[in-house]
Amino acid sequence: MPTASDLIEDYIRDNEQLSENSIISYKRNAGKYGQLNMDIATFKEMRKVAEQGATANSKATIINVAIMLTKNRPQIFNKLIEYRDDLREQIVSDRKKKMISLNDDLPSYESLIEELNGQSGLNYVINYLLIHNALRNADLELYYSKSKSPDDNSKNYIYKNQKTGEIILIINKYKTAGTYGKKTIIINNKRLAEEVSKLELKDGDALFKLDGKPASSKTITQRIRRATVNKLSEGEVAKIVVKHWIDDKNFEELRRISRSRGTSMDTLLSSYNIYDT
Repeated sequence: MPTASDLIEDYIRDNEQLSENSIISYKRNAGKYGQLNMDIATFKEMRKVAEQGATANSKATIINVAIMLTKNRPQIFNKLIEYRDDLREQIVSDRKKKMISLNDDLPSYESLIEELNGQSGLNYVINYLLIHNALRNADLELYYSKSKSPDDNSKNYIYKNQKTGEIILIINKYKTAGTYGKKTIIINNKRLAEEVSKLELKDGDALFKLDGKPASSKTITQRIRRATVNKLSEGEVAKIVVKHWIDDKNFEELRRISRSRGTSMDTLLSSYNIYDT
């Protein structure tokens, strides 16, 4: 009797590029299906589980696990897809309402830059990468490398070119890696290079540590939130940045952010655009 928890373990083993956060989310949501036999469970039974979610977004996240695990059951699979599509319409409606509120509450891009200029060390590095590259939390699970081309493709790296001063990010593990592959981000900024040097990282050192060991994804997310200007989430920072470049009519910068974040322009201009209401 294959349960969702059993099947999701197989899925995780077959998809090694998944981030730690994705694995945790998949396991948690698969567990909500309990002892349901996913080979014979009905659409109504699966929808009932998803309805436990407090919001349309959480319901969609739960049902997405069932979709991943029922591709061999076309009739059930198609019904689940239709249900998720209905939820997505509600998600869009909810997001637009929230965006209207955010437009009034979020600080300006200029205030982010002003705060950034007053920071130093790791806090500067975190905020620089979020503001200028719209990175996600998982992108910042970085290890310092003395090599421009580290062999281990299971980690993310930060490298400083000692001759040019360029900071290079090699990001292998992130939310949409399965779609966009490895990201290489080259940053030529003297202040950032200086702040990275101040961290005195050695080859293989994690950017975030806890008790001398690499910090977990959860700990990194918490530290990033404490370090950001006004304790903004990385998603909120991205919305401020997108608004700024839309106001400036600078679509080249929007395309650059799209590449560095690892998301399509369509997604950037809908999910992160507070004007899209």
